[in-house]
Amino acid sequence: MSATPTPQPQAVPQALEAPNQINLLWERYRSLFYVVVLGILGAMGVQYYLGVLHQGRVDAEWAAFSQSIGLKAAYGSKEQMESLADSYFAGGVASLKDLDLAKLESSFEAAPAHLKPYYLFAVACKSKVDKDFDKALQTLDKLAAAYPQHVLVKESEYPPQVRQQEPEKDDKKPPTANRKPTLKATVKGSSVQLLRDQIAAAKAFQMPAQFARVEVPADATKYKFETGKGSFVIALMPQAKLHRDAFMKLADSTPAFWEGTAVDEIRRSTKLRKRPMELHFGFDSSRTEDRTQWASKEPSKNQVEFEDANLSHFAGAVCGRPEADGDSGGKSCVDRLWISVDDNAQQDGERVVFGYVVEGLDVLKSICELPMSSTQEDESGEGRPNDLVRITKVTKL
Repeated sequence: MSATPTPQPQAVPQALEAPNQINLLWERYRSLFYVVVLGILGAMGVQYYLGVLHQGRVDAEWAAFSQSIGLKAAYGSKEQMESLADSYFAGGVASLKDLDLAKLESSFEAAPAHLKPYYLFAVACKSKVDKDFDKALQTLDKLAAAYPQHVLVKESEYPPQVRQQEPEKDDKKPPTANRKPTLKATVKGSSVQLLRDQIAAAKAFQMPAQFARVEVPADATKYKFETGKGSFVIALMPQAKLHRDAFMKLADSTPAFWEGTAVDEIRRSTKLRKRPMELHFGFDSSRTEDRTQWASKEPSKNQVEFEDANLSHFAGAVCGRPEADGDSGGKSCVDRLWISVDDNAQQDGERVVFGYVVEGLDVLKSICELPMSSTQEDESGEGRPNDLVRITKVTKL
């Protein structure tokens, strides 16, 4: 008999693990998920792109608006920035004076609807600067009627305004870094109302008598100065008798003292410095062709005592050069003349005004605008004109 084989134990199959529901869902909807995510990202990209396009259009509109009303120039220099701080909407920015009102009004007609109120306000500001107060008020009426709920028109407890700092009550108390300045109270109203108030104040303003320009007498003695660039006429004022008489003595001599002398200095504003336009002539040494021989320090032989003529440096003011470049010691050089082409009030009290240019101020302006002898002088706004400008003849009228 054969042996009976011993049966071998069989392996028990392990139980299969059921798939996770999340995995099943992921496998089932994975493609759809990718499609949705890509769709969302695509939509976000399109939205961003459309937003960029929209913002570009908005930026372009506001840039064109800012340029058309002169705001662009207000960011060009420290002086212009300071004028901007005086409130553009009050007409404080100097560039408003240079705007063409007709062009500004045509820009309003072509402007988008949301910019039209601002254009109307700019037209009112420009009219105020031009002292056309009636037009300014009519434009504000138009703005208020057409856009009663606009931010420029609607009354607010805190309208746009420049809040000045209150003076310190205790001047002896040293300032501290942590002490906050006390500002003046806000004025309830609106930008339109603030501008109306400013127009009312401007209409009521009267120049104080001490600042009013003195009229040139009809019988004032006048002299015509001829140059290679044109001629100008100086009228002498009776308030400065010493200077007037000394000037007439030099002008009536044969030849007149200034004939043959050259303009030896001009001054004007630059990008970095704002200053009144003016020119100087009268140095005897400027008669020579060799400019290196011109002596600006030579003593004057025609000095007179300072006079309190109470005449200010309005445009066209003719005054004597103080001796020793400002250290006059009570003396004024009546042969060496400064002529202010612009208002130059900072020189009041420093020089004696004894006459005014009554004809040919444009000629003097053109001389002051000539190129200077060097790039450094052009950049500083002070130097000799590159062209030789001589006084060729002086005639009593």
